[in-house]
Amino acid sequence: MSDGYLYAGDTPYGVDATNSDNATGLQAFLSDCATSHKCGVLPPGSLRYGAPLIFPSYSHHWEIQGQSSKVTTLTYMGNDPTLDQIKGEECSDFNFQNLALSSVTQMTAGRALWLKTCSWFGIDIEAQGKTFWNGVHLDSIQWAHMDGKLSDFSNKGLLINGGIGGVPKAELDLMRLVVGGMGDTAITVGGGFGGLRLGHVSITSCKRGFVQDRSLVNEGNREIFLSSNTLIDGCVADGVVVDDLGGLFHSSAWVASSGSGGYGR
Repeated sequence: MSDGYLYAGDTPYGVDATNSDNATGLQAFLSDCATSHKCGVLPPGSLRYGAPLIFPSYSHHWEIQGQSSKVTTLTYMGNDPTLDQIKGEECSDFNFQNLALSSVTQMTAGRALWLKTCSWFGIDIEAQGKTFWNGVHLDSIQWAHMDGKLSDFSNKGLLINGGIGGVPKAELDLMRLVVGGMGDTAITVGGGFGGLRLGHVSITSCKRGFVQDRSLVNEGNREIFLSSNTLIDGCVADGVVVDDLGGLFHSSAWVASSGSGGYGR
């Protein structure tokens, strides 16, 4: 993945758990890792920051990693409960993993990670104490591959949609993905898909497992496949909800729900 390592605790970044606000150092660190195609290593502890962070646009072939989700935490110290925390556009071939997210303010809107027209990435993040609202939004994607882990967001874990109008329909493979502990829906497919395939995907302990509709963009979904390697279990309402019958939906997934049943429409 990388052509070397950068360490956020080193000069000139100076990112450290004792700092009251690491926003400037974290932003410089993210930018340098992305533009130099390196693996960036975050130090242990609660790394406080007060302003949203940006992945450089059109960057590729880089990685950011913590010590683990139990050791490294990015902690938002701001007062706005609606902000998107980390944003990226036109990024590809990157990993963002082994860390947790927390907020001193209980978030009531926004996304922890908003990726627009990005492709081929791995994401492994945990929200501590359900202080974040939504997890990851893959917005206006055309082609992408994702693996990793998402857990413990107050509302929705993974939101996905293609583009609007004449742009190509989105194509996405979700492989080796674990999603769990969401207050509402684990995965929301919100319109504009040409093809979506869930491979080795595990969804557990959410209100709803998988929802297909047009809630994010008013565009039809053409082909949605849930493979036999997909597990959806422990959902208190519906395992799978399909509210868009304009395309082909096929599921051979193992689905269990303690609410109104495994499938709903």
